[in-house]
Amino acid sequence: MASIFKSMDICKIFRLIILIVILAPATTGLSYTLEPAIMFVNDTREIIRFETDIGSNCTVEYGTTLTYGTNISDNTSDRLHEIVIDGLRAGTEYYYGVDIQSGNDTNNEFNASFVTSNRDKTSFVFAVLGDSRPASGPLMPEVFGTLINLIENKNPDFIVMTGDDVKLSDVGIISRDEAVSYWGGFINVTKSIMKTKPFFTAVGNHDRPDQTEALKRFQEVFLHPHNGNGEMGYFNETTYWFEYGNSLFVVLNTEEPNYTSNIGGNQLTWLNETIRRTGYTHKFVFTHRPIRGSTRKTMINANLIDSIFWENNVTAIFAGHNHLYCYYTTHDNLLYITAGGAGAKLHTRRCAGTGISTHHYVLVSVTNNTIIGTVYDASDIEIANFSRSIQATEKKTYYASFLISWNLLSLPLLL
Repeated sequence: MASIFKSMDICKIFRLIILIVILAPATTGLSYTLEPAIMFVNDTREIIRFETDIGSNCTVEYGTTLTYGTNISDNTSDRLHEIVIDGLRAGTEYYYGVDIQSGNDTNNEFNASFVTSNRDKTSFVFAVLGDSRPASGPLMPEVFGTLINLIENKNPDFIVMTGDDVKLSDVGIISRDEAVSYWGGFINVTKSIMKTKPFFTAVGNHDRPDQTEALKRFQEVFLHPHNGNGEMGYFNETTYWFEYGNSLFVVLNTEEPNYTSNIGGNQLTWLNETIRRTGYTHKFVFTHRPIRGSTRKTMINANLIDSIFWENNVTAIFAGHNHLYCYYTTHDNLLYITAGGAGAKLHTRRCAGTGISTHHYVLVSVTNNTIIGTVYDASDIEIANFSRSIQATEKKTYYASFLISWNLLSLPLLL
Protein backbone atom coordinates (compact mmCIF):
# COMPACT_ATOMS: atom_id res chain seq x y z
CA MET A 1 0.00 0.00 0.00
CA ALA A 2 2.86 2.39 0.84
CA SER A 3 4.40 1.85 -2.60
CA ILE A 4 1.11 2.77 -4.24
CA PHE A 5 0.92 6.01 -2.30
CA LYS A 6 4.51 6.84 -3.29
CA SER A 7 3.63 6.49 -6.96
CA MET A 8 0.63 8.84 -6.75
CA ASP A 9 0.44 12.44 -5.66
CA ILE A 10 -2.18 13.64 -3.20
CA CYS A 11 -4.37 15.16 -5.93
CA LYS A 12 -4.56 11.87 -7.80
CA ILE A 13 -5.50 10.03 -4.62
CA PHE A 14 -8.23 12.59 -3.92
CA ARG A 15 -9.62 12.26 -7.45
CA LEU A 16 -9.59 8.47 -7.11
CA ILE A 17 -11.63 8.68 -3.90
CA ILE A 18 -14.15 11.01 -5.54
CA LEU A 19 -14.46 8.63 -8.49
CA ILE A 20 -15.09 5.66 -6.20
CA VAL A 21 -17.82 7.58 -4.36
CA ILE A 22 -19.49 8.63 -7.62
CA LEU A 23 -19.38 5.14 -9.13
CA ALA A 24 -20.52 3.39 -5.96
CA PRO A 25 -24.05 1.99 -6.23
CA ALA A 26 -26.69 4.37 -4.94
CA THR A 27 -28.33 3.16 -1.72
CA THR A 28 -31.75 4.18 -0.55
CA GLY A 29 -32.14 5.42 2.99
CA LEU A 30 -35.74 4.20 3.01
CA SER A 31 -36.22 1.05 5.05
CA TYR A 32 -38.25 -0.27 7.99
CA THR A 33 -37.18 0.05 11.60
CA LEU A 34 -40.45 -1.70 12.51
CA GLU A 35 -41.82 -3.88 9.73
CA PRO A 36 -45.59 -3.86 9.20
CA ALA A 37 -47.51 -5.67 11.94
CA ILE A 38 -51.24 -6.25 12.17
CA MET A 39 -53.83 -6.13 14.93
CA PHE A 40 -57.58 -6.63 14.87
CA VAL A 41 -59.81 -4.00 16.47
CA ASN A 42 -63.02 -5.93 15.93
CA ASP A 43 -64.51 -8.25 13.29
CA THR A 44 -64.55 -5.57 10.60
CA ARG A 45 -61.58 -3.33 11.46
CA GLU A 46 -57.83 -3.98 11.29
CA ILE A 47 -54.79 -1.81 12.03
CA ILE A 48 -51.45 -2.05 10.22
CA ARG A 49 -48.56 -0.29 11.94
CA PHE A 50 -44.98 0.21 10.81
CA GLU A 51 -42.04 2.56 11.24
CA THR A 52 -39.54 3.77 8.64
CA ASP A 53 -36.01 4.99 9.26
CA ILE A 54 -36.83 8.43 7.84
CA GLY A 55 -40.07 10.37 7.39
CA SER A 56 -42.17 8.83 4.64
CA ASN A 57 -45.51 8.70 2.92
CA CYS A 58 -47.18 5.37 2.37
CA THR A 59 -49.90 3.48 0.57
CA VAL A 60 -51.43 0.22 1.81
CA GLU A 61 -53.24 -1.91 -0.75
CA TYR A 62 -55.48 -4.74 0.40
CA GLY A 63 -58.15 -7.16 -0.77
CA THR A 64 -59.31 -10.76 -0.67
CA THR A 65 -57.11 -11.64 -3.66
CA LEU A 66 -53.48 -10.91 -4.56
CA THR A 67 -54.65 -8.17 -6.92
CA TYR A 68 -55.83 -6.24 -3.81
CA GLY A 69 -58.33 -3.74 -5.25
CA THR A 70 -58.50 -1.14 -2.45
CA ASN A 71 -55.89 1.23 -1.10
CA ILE A 72 -55.38 3.75 1.71
CA SER A 73 -52.68 6.44 1.71
CA ASP A 74 -50.98 8.37 4.49
CA ASN A 75 -49.09 11.46 3.31
CA THR A 76 -48.02 12.82 6.69
CA SER A 77 -44.28 12.21 6.08
CA ASP A 78 -44.04 10.65 9.54
CA ARG A 79 -41.83 7.75 10.54
CA LEU A 80 -44.50 5.85 12.49
CA HIS A 81 -47.64 5.00 10.53
CA GLU A 82 -50.93 3.45 11.66
CA ILE A 83 -53.29 2.54 8.85
CA VAL A 84 -56.86 1.71 9.93
CA ILE A 85 -58.80 -0.50 7.54
CA ASP A 86 -62.57 -0.53 7.96
CA GLY A 87 -65.43 -2.39 6.31
CA LEU A 88 -63.83 -5.84 6.35
CA ARG A 89 -65.66 -9.17 6.52
CA ALA A 90 -65.41 -11.22 9.70
CA GLY A 91 -63.27 -14.37 9.61
CA THR A 92 -61.90 -13.58 6.16
CA GLU A 93 -58.36 -13.71 4.80
CA TYR A 94 -57.07 -10.47 3.30
CA TYR A 95 -53.84 -9.85 1.40
CA TYR A 96 -52.00 -6.56 1.76
CA GLY A 97 -48.99 -4.77 0.39
CA VAL A 98 -47.18 -1.68 1.68
CA ASP A 99 -45.54 0.96 -0.51
CA ILE A 100 -43.43 3.59 1.26
CA GLN A 101 -42.04 6.73 -0.43
CA SER A 102 -39.70 9.52 0.56
CA GLY A 103 -38.63 11.92 -2.16
CA ASN A 104 -37.39 9.80 -5.06
CA ASP A 105 -36.89 6.74 -2.86
CA THR A 106 -39.53 4.02 -2.83
CA ASN A 107 -39.87 0.62 -1.23
CA ASN A 108 -42.77 -1.54 -2.33
CA GLU A 109 -41.41 -4.99 -1.53
CA PHE A 110 -43.51 -5.76 1.55
CA ASN A 111 -46.59 -7.97 1.28
CA ALA A 112 -48.37 -10.36 3.63
CA SER A 113 -51.86 -11.46 4.67
CA PHE A 114 -54.10 -11.58 7.75
CA VAL A 115 -57.39 -13.12 8.82
CA THR A 116 -59.99 -10.91 10.50
CA SER A 117 -61.42 -11.93 13.86
CA ASN A 118 -64.89 -13.40 14.26
CA ARG A 119 -66.94 -13.12 17.45
CA ASP A 120 -69.16 -15.98 16.25
CA LYS A 121 -66.27 -18.45 16.34
CA THR A 122 -66.54 -21.14 18.99
CA SER A 123 -63.37 -22.94 17.92
CA PHE A 124 -59.92 -21.35 17.69
CA VAL A 125 -56.30 -21.71 18.84
CA PHE A 126 -53.87 -19.35 20.55
CA ALA A 127 -50.26 -19.74 21.69
CA VAL A 128 -48.76 -18.66 25.03
CA LEU A 129 -45.08 -18.23 25.93
CA GLY A 130 -43.01 -15.88 28.03
CA ASP A 131 -39.65 -14.78 29.43
CA SER A 132 -37.79 -14.79 26.13
CA ARG A 133 -35.18 -12.32 27.40
CA PRO A 134 -31.45 -13.03 27.11
CA ALA A 135 -29.05 -12.97 30.05
CA SER A 136 -27.97 -9.49 28.90
CA GLY A 137 -27.83 -7.32 25.80
CA PRO A 138 -30.15 -7.07 22.79
CA LEU A 139 -29.32 -10.42 21.13
CA MET A 140 -32.19 -12.84 21.76
CA PRO A 141 -31.60 -16.47 22.79
CA GLU A 142 -31.49 -18.88 19.87
CA VAL A 143 -34.17 -21.07 21.44
CA PHE A 144 -36.65 -18.19 21.31
CA GLY A 145 -36.36 -18.13 17.52
CA THR A 146 -36.85 -21.89 17.48
CA LEU A 147 -40.04 -21.63 19.52
CA ILE A 148 -41.42 -18.81 17.37
CA ASN A 149 -40.81 -20.87 14.24
CA LEU A 150 -42.56 -23.87 15.78
CA ILE A 151 -45.53 -21.72 16.77
CA GLU A 152 -45.70 -20.21 13.30
CA ASN A 153 -45.86 -23.71 11.83
CA LYS A 154 -48.79 -24.52 14.13
CA ASN A 155 -50.69 -21.55 12.66
CA PRO A 156 -52.54 -20.28 15.77
CA ASP A 157 -55.03 -17.44 15.46
CA PHE A 158 -52.90 -15.19 17.69
CA ILE A 159 -50.06 -15.20 20.23
CA VAL A 160 -49.88 -13.92 23.82
CA MET A 161 -46.60 -13.50 25.71
CA THR A 162 -46.38 -13.27 29.50
CA GLY A 163 -43.69 -10.58 29.66
CA ASP A 164 -39.93 -10.14 30.15
CA ASP A 165 -39.62 -10.14 26.39
CA VAL A 166 -36.27 -8.25 26.53
CA LYS A 167 -33.58 -7.53 29.15
CA LEU A 168 -33.51 -3.76 29.58
CA SER A 169 -32.93 -4.14 33.30
CA ASP A 170 -29.16 -4.36 32.75
CA VAL A 171 -29.19 -0.77 31.47
CA GLY A 172 -29.16 2.15 33.93
CA ILE A 173 -31.02 5.17 32.58
CA ILE A 174 -32.38 3.83 29.30
CA SER A 175 -31.88 6.05 26.24
CA ARG A 176 -33.99 6.07 23.12
CA ASP A 177 -31.24 4.31 21.15
CA GLU A 178 -30.89 1.59 23.78
CA ALA A 179 -34.63 0.94 23.88
CA VAL A 180 -34.75 0.73 20.08
CA SER A 181 -31.72 -1.58 19.99
CA TYR A 182 -33.00 -4.02 22.62
CA TRP A 183 -36.49 -4.24 21.14
CA GLY A 184 -34.86 -4.52 17.72
CA GLY A 185 -33.45 -7.89 18.73
CA PHE A 186 -36.93 -9.06 19.70
CA ILE A 187 -38.49 -7.76 16.47
CA ASN A 188 -35.88 -9.52 14.33
CA VAL A 189 -37.15 -12.82 15.73
CA THR A 190 -40.90 -12.13 15.73
CA LYS A 191 -41.45 -9.96 12.64
CA SER A 192 -42.31 -12.88 10.36
CA ILE A 193 -45.27 -13.85 12.53
CA MET A 194 -46.33 -10.34 13.59
CA LYS A 195 -47.04 -9.39 9.98
CA THR A 196 -49.78 -12.04 9.77
CA LYS A 197 -50.91 -12.75 13.35
CA PRO A 198 -52.00 -10.47 16.21
CA PHE A 199 -49.24 -10.52 18.83
CA PHE A 200 -50.02 -9.52 22.43
CA THR A 201 -47.85 -9.36 25.54
CA ALA A 202 -48.01 -8.58 29.22
CA VAL A 203 -45.28 -6.23 30.38
CA GLY A 204 -42.53 -7.67 32.60
CA ASN A 205 -40.10 -6.24 35.12
CA HIS A 206 -37.11 -6.70 32.78
CA ASP A 207 -38.97 -4.76 30.07
CA ARG A 208 -38.60 -1.75 32.40
CA PRO A 209 -41.96 -0.02 31.89
CA ASP A 210 -41.01 2.35 34.73
CA GLN A 211 -38.58 4.13 32.38
CA THR A 212 -39.93 6.59 29.83
CA GLU A 213 -38.00 5.48 26.74
CA ALA A 214 -38.50 1.79 27.49
CA LEU A 215 -42.26 2.22 27.90
CA LYS A 216 -42.47 4.39 24.79
CA ARG A 217 -40.74 1.77 22.65
CA PHE A 218 -42.92 -0.97 24.13
CA GLN A 219 -45.99 0.97 23.03
CA GLU A 220 -44.53 1.47 19.54
CA VAL A 221 -43.63 -2.19 19.04
CA PHE A 222 -47.01 -3.59 20.09
CA LEU A 223 -50.48 -2.70 18.85
CA HIS A 224 -52.40 -3.23 22.06
CA PRO A 225 -55.89 -1.89 22.66
CA HIS A 226 -56.16 1.52 24.36
CA ASN A 227 -58.81 0.45 26.84
CA GLY A 228 -56.88 0.24 30.10
CA ASN A 229 -57.38 2.61 32.99
CA GLY A 230 -54.89 4.15 35.38
CA GLU A 231 -53.09 7.16 36.69
CA MET A 232 -51.54 9.59 34.20
CA GLY A 233 -52.02 7.29 31.21
CA TYR A 234 -49.58 4.70 32.52
CA PHE A 235 -51.90 1.87 31.51
CA ASN A 236 -51.89 2.88 27.87
CA GLU A 237 -51.32 -0.50 26.17
CA THR A 238 -49.91 -2.20 29.27
CA THR A 239 -53.30 -3.08 30.77
CA TYR A 240 -56.01 -3.95 28.27
CA TRP A 241 -58.68 -6.39 27.17
CA PHE A 242 -59.78 -7.84 23.86
CA GLU A 243 -62.30 -10.38 22.65
CA TYR A 244 -61.89 -13.22 20.20
CA GLY A 245 -64.49 -15.81 19.28
CA ASN A 246 -66.53 -16.74 22.33
CA SER A 247 -63.89 -15.50 24.80
CA LEU A 248 -62.70 -12.46 26.73
CA PHE A 249 -58.96 -11.87 27.22
CA VAL A 250 -57.68 -9.58 29.98
CA VAL A 251 -54.01 -8.55 30.32
CA LEU A 252 -52.82 -7.06 33.61
CA ASN A 253 -49.74 -5.03 34.55
CA THR A 254 -47.93 -6.47 37.59
CA GLU A 255 -45.16 -3.83 37.24
CA GLU A 256 -47.24 -0.77 38.08
CA PRO A 257 -45.17 1.75 40.07
CA ASN A 258 -46.07 1.67 43.78
CA TYR A 259 -48.01 -1.59 43.30
CA THR A 260 -45.31 -4.17 42.47
CA SER A 261 -46.40 -7.66 43.58
CA ASN A 262 -49.91 -6.30 43.85
CA ILE A 263 -52.90 -5.46 41.69
CA GLY A 264 -54.25 -2.29 43.27
CA GLY A 265 -55.44 1.25 42.80
CA ASN A 266 -57.17 2.12 39.57
CA GLN A 267 -56.05 -1.14 37.98
CA LEU A 268 -57.96 -3.17 40.56
CA THR A 269 -61.07 -1.07 39.93
CA TRP A 270 -60.61 -1.52 36.19
CA LEU A 271 -60.16 -5.29 36.59
CA ASN A 272 -63.32 -5.56 38.67
CA GLU A 273 -65.30 -3.78 35.97
CA THR A 274 -63.70 -5.47 32.96
CA ILE A 275 -63.86 -9.06 34.20
CA ARG A 276 -67.62 -8.66 34.78
CA ARG A 277 -68.29 -8.20 31.08
CA THR A 278 -70.90 -10.71 29.94
CA GLY A 279 -71.61 -12.73 26.82
CA TYR A 280 -68.49 -14.93 26.87
CA THR A 281 -68.09 -18.68 27.31
CA HIS A 282 -64.48 -18.28 28.49
CA LYS A 283 -62.46 -15.60 30.23
CA PHE A 284 -58.66 -15.73 30.18
CA VAL A 285 -56.28 -13.56 32.22
CA PHE A 286 -52.57 -12.90 31.57
CA THR A 287 -50.00 -11.45 33.96
CA HIS A 288 -46.24 -11.41 34.22
CA ARG A 289 -45.77 -12.18 37.91
CA PRO A 290 -47.81 -15.22 39.01
CA ILE A 291 -50.78 -14.52 41.24
CA ARG A 292 -50.75 -18.16 42.36
CA GLY A 293 -48.62 -21.23 41.72
CA SER A 294 -45.18 -19.88 42.60
CA THR A 295 -42.91 -20.69 45.54
CA ARG A 296 -41.47 -17.18 45.15
CA LYS A 297 -43.23 -14.10 46.48
CA THR A 298 -46.67 -13.84 44.86
CA MET A 299 -49.39 -11.23 44.91
CA ILE A 300 -50.00 -9.55 48.28
CA ASN A 301 -53.74 -9.50 47.60
CA ALA A 302 -53.89 -12.91 45.87
CA ASN A 303 -56.94 -13.98 47.89
CA LEU A 304 -58.88 -10.94 46.69
CA ILE A 305 -57.83 -11.50 43.07
CA ASP A 306 -58.76 -15.18 43.37
CA SER A 307 -62.25 -14.28 44.55
CA ILE A 308 -62.71 -11.87 41.63
CA PHE A 309 -61.66 -14.55 39.15
CA TRP A 310 -63.81 -17.23 40.77
CA GLU A 311 -66.92 -15.07 40.96
CA ASN A 312 -66.57 -14.19 37.28
CA ASN A 313 -65.94 -17.68 35.86
CA VAL A 314 -62.37 -17.21 34.68
CA THR A 315 -61.31 -20.33 32.77
CA ALA A 316 -57.53 -19.97 33.15
CA ILE A 317 -54.86 -17.51 34.27
CA PHE A 318 -51.46 -17.47 32.51
CA ALA A 319 -48.25 -15.95 33.90
CA GLY A 320 -44.48 -15.91 33.42
CA HIS A 321 -41.63 -14.58 35.63
CA ASN A 322 -40.62 -18.10 36.70
CA HIS A 323 -38.60 -19.68 33.91
CA LEU A 324 -40.38 -23.02 33.70
CA TYR A 325 -43.76 -24.59 33.01
CA CYS A 326 -46.08 -24.89 36.02
CA TYR A 327 -49.58 -26.32 36.40
CA TYR A 328 -51.37 -25.25 39.57
CA THR A 329 -54.97 -25.27 40.79
CA THR A 330 -56.35 -23.57 43.90
CA HIS A 331 -58.65 -25.08 46.51
CA ASP A 332 -61.61 -23.68 44.57
CA ASN A 333 -60.21 -25.13 41.33
CA LEU A 334 -58.98 -21.97 39.64
CA LEU A 335 -56.41 -22.91 37.00
CA TYR A 336 -53.05 -21.11 36.98
CA ILE A 337 -50.50 -21.86 34.25
CA THR A 338 -46.95 -20.48 34.27
CA ALA A 339 -45.39 -20.41 30.80
CA GLY A 340 -42.02 -18.76 31.37
CA GLY A 341 -39.64 -20.86 29.33
CA ALA A 342 -39.22 -18.97 26.05
CA GLY A 343 -35.48 -18.35 26.26
CA ALA A 344 -34.27 -17.07 29.63
CA LYS A 345 -32.09 -19.27 31.83
CA LEU A 346 -34.33 -21.95 33.32
CA HIS A 347 -35.44 -22.07 36.95
CA THR A 348 -36.08 -25.10 39.14
CA ARG A 349 -38.11 -25.53 42.33
CA ARG A 350 -40.23 -22.43 41.74
CA CYS A 351 -43.52 -24.17 41.00
CA ALA A 352 -46.02 -24.76 43.80
CA GLY A 353 -47.83 -27.32 41.67
CA THR A 354 -46.45 -29.64 39.00
CA GLY A 355 -43.53 -28.05 37.13
CA ILE A 356 -41.25 -28.86 34.22
CA SER A 357 -37.93 -27.08 33.78
CA THR A 358 -37.49 -26.85 30.03
CA HIS A 359 -37.95 -24.26 27.27
CA HIS A 360 -41.45 -24.51 25.93
CA TYR A 361 -44.62 -22.95 24.58
CA VAL A 362 -48.30 -23.70 25.21
CA LEU A 363 -50.89 -24.15 22.49
CA VAL A 364 -54.45 -23.63 23.73
CA SER A 365 -57.35 -24.99 21.65
CA VAL A 366 -60.80 -23.64 22.43
CA THR A 367 -63.82 -25.64 21.29
CA ASN A 368 -67.18 -24.48 22.56
CA ASN A 369 -67.06 -24.75 26.38
CA THR A 370 -63.82 -26.80 26.50
CA ILE A 371 -60.16 -25.80 26.32
CA ILE A 372 -57.23 -28.15 25.76
CA GLY A 373 -53.72 -26.92 26.47
CA THR A 374 -50.76 -28.75 24.96
CA VAL A 375 -47.23 -27.97 26.12
CA TYR A 376 -44.39 -28.43 23.62
CA ASP A 377 -40.65 -28.28 24.21
CA ALA A 378 -38.08 -26.74 21.86
CA SER A 379 -37.96 -30.00 19.86
CA ASP A 380 -41.74 -29.72 19.37
CA ILE A 381 -42.35 -32.78 21.52
CA GLU A 382 -45.49 -32.77 23.65
CA ILE A 383 -44.42 -32.80 27.30
CA ALA A 384 -47.70 -32.11 29.10
CA ASN A 385 -51.33 -31.22 28.53
CA PHE A 386 -54.34 -30.02 30.45
CA SER A 387 -58.02 -29.54 29.76
CA ARG A 388 -60.90 -27.69 31.29
CA SER A 389 -64.62 -27.58 30.55
CA ILE A 390 -66.97 -24.87 31.69
CA GLN A 391 -70.52 -25.93 32.44
CA ALA A 392 -72.38 -23.01 30.87
CA THR A 393 -75.62 -23.58 32.76
CA GLU A 394 -74.08 -23.79 36.22
CA LYS A 395 -71.96 -20.91 37.41
CA LYS A 396 -68.48 -21.73 38.70
CA THR A 397 -68.54 -25.42 37.70
CA TYR A 398 -65.31 -26.76 36.19
CA TYR A 399 -64.21 -30.15 34.91
CA ALA A 400 -60.44 -30.35 34.66
CA SER A 401 -57.72 -32.84 33.86
CA PHE A 402 -53.95 -32.72 33.67
CA LEU A 403 -51.45 -35.11 32.12
CA ILE A 404 -47.67 -35.22 32.14
CA SER A 405 -46.38 -36.85 28.97
CA TRP A 406 -44.19 -39.95 29.08
CA ASN A 407 -41.70 -37.85 27.13
CA LEU A 408 -40.89 -36.19 30.44
CA LEU A 409 -38.90 -39.17 31.67
CA SER A 410 -35.76 -37.43 30.38
CA LEU A 411 -36.70 -33.96 31.70
CA PRO A 412 -36.59 -32.40 35.18
CA LEU A 413 -40.04 -32.96 36.66
CA LEU A 414 -40.62 -30.68 39.62
CA LEU A 415 -43.21 -32.02 42.00
